[in-house]
Parts: sequence; C-alpha cells; structure tokens
Amino acid sequence: MVNVLLSGITYNAEKEEKTAWDNKQKELQRIEEAKKAEAEKNKPKEEKQDTFAEKLATNIIKNLQIEISNIHVRYEDRFTNPAKPVSIGVTLRQLSFQTTDENWTPMVIKESVSKIYKMIKLDSLALYWNSNSPSYLGLDKQQMMVALQQTIAGSGQKSDYQYLLEPDIIQCPSPASHQTRTGQLLNT
Repeated sequence: MVNVLLSGITYNAEKEEKTAWDNKQKELQRIEEAKKAEAEKNKPKEEKQDTFAEKLATNIIKNLQIEISNIHVRYEDRFTNPAKPVSIGVTLRQLSFQTTDENWTPMVIKESVSKIYKMIKLDSLALYWNSNSPSYLGLDKQQMMVALQQTIAGSGQKSDYQYLLEPDIIQCPSPASHQTRTGQLLNT
C-alpha cells in the first residue's frame, strides 16, 4: 500500500474552466482555418491583369510585319574546272509576313480581337546551279550589284539559269487564335 500526500496543491475551478475554454477556442480556430484553406483550394483563381509591358508586347506581336526583298546570294567556282566555271545561288524576290483582316487585306489591329490573321507570301524563291556560266568576279562593285539585281528570279520571267527550284509565288494564310493572356498565340 502506497500513501501519497498531496499537500500544498489546491484545486482551482476557475483556472480549470479557463484552460478548457482556451482549448476549445484553439480547436475552433484550427477548424476554421482548415475550412478557409479548402475553400481557397476550390475557388477559381482570378486572372491577373496584364501589365503595360505585356500589353505592349501583345500589340507588337499582333501587328508584327516583316518584309524582305531582292536577295541574291551567289557562289562562283572557276578554279575546280577553269574551262567550265560553276555558279550556285539562291534568289528571293520577296518574303512578307503581314497582319490582315478576315478577308486577307493587310491592316493594323488596334482593338482587342479573338483571331489574328497573318499572311505569309514567298515570291520567287529560286535555287540555281549553272555550269559554264559567266563570272561576276571581274566586275566592279556597282556593275556586280546591277548584275545580281537583274538576275533575281521572278515568276514567269525568262532566264538562262538552270534552276533546281523554279521561282514561284506561294501565299499561305495563317489564322492564329489569340487568348486574353499575353503571349499565348496558338496556331489553329
């Protein structure tokens, strides 16, 4: 048999009630926080507003237009076979990439639209390989520029060049779907 004397410890009912009350409040607060976290998880996230830089970038992309014209790159080899010099080259009359309306008329988009239309035009891209061709290397810079400019292939244009890729005009309409967030252009 063990006897324990509890002297000096007195029961305080007020303190006991306060401790129980505090524990209940903590439990209620924990339950409330768990409910808030669950509600936040199920709540659809608000889409943040575009910044000025994002709006500017989107506007630039919507209205981006590129035009490259009159390109002639030529390589001549008159050393391998001096009796029949070879020239190899690529010519391009025009490459354009333009924003258009739904009727494929070039335009600048100023307002918000759901679809962006781009027209890509490749005019007279040609690749040639000529044997026994006259050399442009003996010409001065101005004469060479004129000769290169005049020999850029054109659709339907007659030429003495031997083409590996005949010049032709290719137009490719390309509608792109534009979502409300910046930078999300999707090909459709």
